[in-house]
Amino acid sequence: MANDKYTERCVGRLLLLGLPLAAFCVATAAEAQATYVGSAACKDCHTSRYNGWREGVHAQFVRPMAAAGKSAPAGNEATRAPFALSKAKYVLGNMHKMVFLQQAGDHLVLLPGEFDVGDRSWNPISVQLWDPQAVSAALPAEGEGSSKLVNWNQRCARCHTTGYDAATGSYSELGVSCESCHGPGSVHLKTQGKERMINPEALNGELGNHICAQCHSYGTDRATGKPFPTAYRPGTDLSETFTFEKPTLGTNTALFFGNGMTRRHHAQYNELAQSKHIQNGVRCFDCHQVHRAKNVAPSENTQLIGLTERVLLKRSAQHVCTTCHLPDSPGFAITRTGAAGPLRDKHTQHPPVILKRGPPIPSQPKGSTEQARMLCSECHMPLVMREEAGYAIRSHQFKPPAPADTIAHGAPNACAECHIEDAAWAVRQLQGWPSQKVKTVPVPRKQR
Repeated sequence: MANDKYTERCVGRLLLLGLPLAAFCVATAAEAQATYVGSAACKDCHTSRYNGWREGVHAQFVRPMAAAGKSAPAGNEATRAPFALSKAKYVLGNMHKMVFLQQAGDHLVLLPGEFDVGDRSWNPISVQLWDPQAVSAALPAEGEGSSKLVNWNQRCARCHTTGYDAATGSYSELGVSCESCHGPGSVHLKTQGKERMINPEALNGELGNHICAQCHSYGTDRATGKPFPTAYRPGTDLSETFTFEKPTLGTNTALFFGNGMTRRHHAQYNELAQSKHIQNGVRCFDCHQVHRAKNVAPSENTQLIGLTERVLLKRSAQHVCTTCHLPDSPGFAITRTGAAGPLRDKHTQHPPVILKRGPPIPSQPKGSTEQARMLCSECHMPLVMREEAGYAIRSHQFKPPAPADTIAHGAPNACAECHIEDAAWAVRQLQGWPSQKVKTVPVPRKQR
């Protein structure tokens, strides 16, 4: 039967929804023939979702220079740019780094310099961030001496646009839009919603995770050899057409430390695939969201906050974890060392966290201001300095602190984020800790 994967997916969805199987042929043909219509077509019927998505980082991965926001270089910062900033038509990034795109005929090119938003400085841009072969496909720069400009459409656009066509480098829309995660919407629009779109929340296990993995992973497309998927549609099994990179445990590689921690950006799925979370069916959007609950049209010059936990997590970091992971007793089993010693959490062996919306801590003195920022993520998602990007993001292996891996492989460890002592000191400290397990409770999908 043609389009077997679409058939399999439609049958599964119909069974899940309790609909008659006689309808699956119509659904199969409709999904296989659907085309991209653009996010504006979603706005009238899904206004709240549209406006919430429009404020976030996914919608504004690529923005016109006029909407660059307050983080963009201005005044002397603009004059120090390694190229004429007037050439830039679009900008990428906002909170850490900004890179700029110039129109070159029917495609865009990546201008040779990035702006560090934090220290307000200019640095060379690394094409290795996208593809080791990017230089061979580079185009001669106009008026930029011996530098070369990378063809952005061929090397970068797959994960910064919607409806990307690998054969031509074209796309239907700039930015990661509704159809990137829900699939092309022409049939849904034509039938006024009777043909349903893909709902990521309804996809179990890996089919759900693959929606995020299409961009948040490293690997190779098996049909084209490109470092990104070329034929993936939401709801299908990405692993059937795309080979994910895996670590060689014990050996440092260009992508991984010897403990499996990644060294590059956009490799969250490569780490998640090593975790117990994925083994237990946890999906990216059980913790994350891409819509803000806001029914107000965003300004074109919105200061992006989509990279912070205020937007991309469904709730504060600590409360995301305690949805499933519960301490041994309410209040994180707080104890005191001696009659007047400091409070300690039995699990972290650190001062307790005061959860603003959490349960009261029985032994916490009334009016105490002791509020150390010891969240689950501080130990189990250590910051990793991504070498080519110049700023850190959190690991998604979800493993206990392992300073021994710093000694063996040079991998970052959570202890070093606060303690100036070396990794050998941290190893000795952990050896003296009592073993404290955290209970995990099953949580129905609808409550996550």
